Amino acid sequence: MNAASARERAAGLTRRWRDQPLRVQLVVVVVAMVLLALVVSALATNVVLERSLTDRVDQQLTGEARRMADLPGFGNRPPQASPGRNLPSQFFIARWDAGGSANAIADPRLSADDYPDLPDPADVTVGEPITVASQGSDREWRVLYEEAQDGGYVAVAMALDDVEATLTQLRWIELAIAAVVLLALAAVSSWVVRRSLRPLVEVETTAEAIAAGDLTARVDTGLDPRTEVGALSASLDTMLGHIEDAVRSREEEARRAEESERRMRRFVADASHELRTPLTSIRGFAELYGQGAAADRSTIDRFMGRIRREADRMGVLVEDLLLLARLDQERPLRQDPVDLRELAQDAAVDARAVQPERLVVAPGSGAPVVVEGDETRLRQVVANLVSNALVHTPPDAELRLDVRVDGEDGVLTVADTGPGLDEEEAAHAFERFYRADESRSREDGGSGLGLAIVSALVAGHGGTVSLDTAPGEGATFTVRIPLAAQPVE
Repeated sequence: MNAASARERAAGLTRRWRDQPLRVQLVVVVVAMVLLALVVSALATNVVLERSLTDRVDQQLTGEARRMADLPGFGNRPPQASPGRNLPSQFFIARWDAGGSANAIADPRLSADDYPDLPDPADVTVGEPITVASQGSDREWRVLYEEAQDGGYVAVAMALDDVEATLTQLRWIELAIAAVVLLALAAVSSWVVRRSLRPLVEVETTAEAIAAGDLTARVDTGLDPRTEVGALSASLDTMLGHIEDAVRSREEEARRAEESERRMRRFVADASHELRTPLTSIRGFAELYGQGAAADRSTIDRFMGRIRREADRMGVLVEDLLLLARLDQERPLRQDPVDLRELAQDAAVDARAVQPERLVVAPGSGAPVVVEGDETRLRQVVANLVSNALVHTPPDAELRLDVRVDGEDGVLTVADTGPGLDEEEAAHAFERFYRADESRSREDGGSGLGLAIVSALVAGHGGTVSLDTAPGEGATFTVRIPLAAQPVE
């Protein structure tokens, strides 16, 4: 049970240590290592100094013991008497004659309890100093035995008070120095560690900012990438850049998917609505015919003509939807040399045939503007733009077609002097089933796919189409398609 408790306490201490911040652990480790070094150094200093001071005492004892051994006996003088001026202070001298009788002299400042507890001469080695305790106090003595001339023994003892005092003073000095050094080391190491780990704090702050949604946050330590923290910061910034790009890309893909889904739902709804109208008309006339409402030939012809027109209209709508579906799948178009000038001139002729009263200005003669593409589809682009102008502008509005070369693009413009569109209408002009004028009927206004087909066809040829318009200033559609690599003369 005790062993298990000890293991649990050890595990708890380990967990608490691991839970401490890194800067605290580093400071504690540094201070602990220096403390260990100071303790080892203090122990070594104490041992060396104690040995040195003891050796000096031993040298004094050796000299005094030899001198005392050469002196005659003390006689019956009391222990407090002084044998001479050459004896050391804090001393005690004992002499045994050949018969084993002993007498002693001591420093008069000593009490009986301070006297050394001397062993019998027969139990010690002559000439080797030993340390003994006092008889009644905590004082220690250094003692050396020598043989006297009369066959007895002399023991000279010196108190180690000076040695202990010196060692005690040294220990206090070492303790004070250690305290000052450790406090200064703790403060300096804490400052250094905090300063060194400041980039990691910035990394933490940056991570929190990114977690909060700020993907532009970066670790700006300003450190040389050759350093460990600098390399970590640079690597982290690179990783954050990739993460931001990936997140942005995913968000953009999600936005596009959502937009595509929204447009698809709207497209399906609009397509269903557009197809429902002719189907309803066809079903209605068919039911009238089935109910016998067509009593004569003229009524039958009128019903059949209306059914045929609605069927034709539905067929055109289905063809447009199939074309847009194929373009959405990015199926490749034919790449043949096509002269935009010729297409624009033919479209102008067709427009004059449809509305002879309208002023239609065709491109003038000049060098061919040859692009690579599908001639049939490019004719459809021009025809849709011209038809859009004819349908949505009054008969007295001028229609102007122009073709030119601009850098590496062939440029076709279809401009009219009609009422124009406002900013919101222009922004939706190329959307499918969008009609700027909702008051127009489907027979007059079309299905709303003409400009959407233009945009898809031009994009399929690697070009762009734009609209420049304003209320009361007409509308100008500009189609840009890359020129053919080798124009046909």
